[in-house]
Amino acid sequence: MRRAARSIAGELRGKLHDALEVGSIAVAVMAFLAVVREGLETSLIFYSAVQGAADNSGPLIALLIGIASAVLIGYLMYATAVRINLSMFFTWTGALLILVAAGILKYGVHDLQEAGVVPGLTNVAYDISGVLDPLAWYTALLTGMFNITPTASVLETVAWAAFCIPVLVIFLRPARRTTPATTPETTPAPAPQQ
Repeated sequence: MRRAARSIAGELRGKLHDALEVGSIAVAVMAFLAVVREGLETSLIFYSAVQGAADNSGPLIALLIGIASAVLIGYLMYATAVRINLSMFFTWTGALLILVAAGILKYGVHDLQEAGVVPGLTNVAYDISGVLDPLAWYTALLTGMFNITPTASVLETVAWAAFCIPVLVIFLRPARRTTPATTPETTPAPAPQQ
């Protein structure tokens, strides 16, 4: 991800340049197909949310807010020609993906504890249910994205931290710059002594 974050802008520009050499219609068709594919997925999700709206309208409202947000962001990017720093964008999204992966690991450990494969389900590491209401929308958001729950066992917390902290440190540390090795041809001659 870090290598991609550094080189993605140039790579995308190069691929766009190559695609434009094929023809602008080919670029338009590829963009159209990408949007249509995402649109079909969204319409299927929308359809299932509408079908379930009789029982619970929450998912339908969330979907409509998400679509409105996407339209607004797309319009603002188009209207103001916002330039995105792709290196920074991929750094932040990479860090978020690491947090999501740590949450998935925590979730897996919890399931293993519930199944009785791994002990320690009743050893609670923290209980922040007084601060993080288990029935609130923001708790559902945090749980769904990062598996941040009001309570967690010691093993879940250790697994989350053992994965998340070192991987984030490795991912976010500055990349080492390599210097070209000096060869005999490029080594300067010693100065004459007087």
